Amino acid sequence: MGKETIFDRYGAITEGRKVFLDSLVPELVESCGLKTALDVGCGVGAFSKSLAGYGLGVAALDARAENIAEAKTRHPEILFSRADVESADVLKFPPADFVLCFGLLYHLENPFRAVRHLAALTNKIMVVESMTIPYALPFAMLYEEPRQEDQSLDYIAFVLSESCLVKMLYRAGFMAVYLPEKLPNHGHFKESSKERKMRSVLVASKIKIKKEVLRLVPEPGTVNVWRKPKNLFSSFFK
Repeated sequence: MGKETIFDRYGAITEGRKVFLDSLVPELVESCGLKTALDVGCGVGAFSKSLAGYGLGVAALDARAENIAEAKTRHPEILFSRADVESADVLKFPPADFVLCFGLLYHLENPFRAVRHLAALTNKIMVVESMTIPYALPFAMLYEEPRQEDQSLDYIAFVLSESCLVKMLYRAGFMAVYLPEKLPNHGHFKESSKERKMRSVLVASKIKIKKEVLRLVPEPGTVNVWRKPKNLFSSFFK
């Protein structure tokens, strides 16, 4: 390993995500004939290494040059490239059977544009993990981020509700979106007495998937928020 980065201090959430991927991806590789993978928003390559361990040919992208430089030092066997998923330039990279996008979307000014690009880069299946706002409706919240090296390039982002992300995935061209029955073992993925669930994981597919641990999520409808029915705001939060 090269120099220590902020990603090395994530600890439990990184381990929880890795265990989750171990429980899901190898079976998808076998049952769906996955050969190639693209890790978008790869940081310093922790999950890229996991994907390579499943026997996939892996390429990985990140918008920060310093992350790519460190990832190349740590994992020289993996092809790392600098690219911004919000830019159409990312479409010059070849699509992969499997796309991983962990911990990225909630850092972006234009998450729907990014989702469209991710869909274009996905041949079969994408797994996306993101912080989400706890609203039942398909909403987005503009959020000013702290100025840290693991935040967005411009430190301003739209954070989506889970239903908003689901709707975007369908509209970007995925035929089905699934919610895993078991999420990573970390407090951010759970409801507690003091906090609502902070993170979501979704599996978006362009092919049929038969896996009991995945629950199909239909595309959310659109609500007329200008109408004044009783208890409108009670439906906002989950």
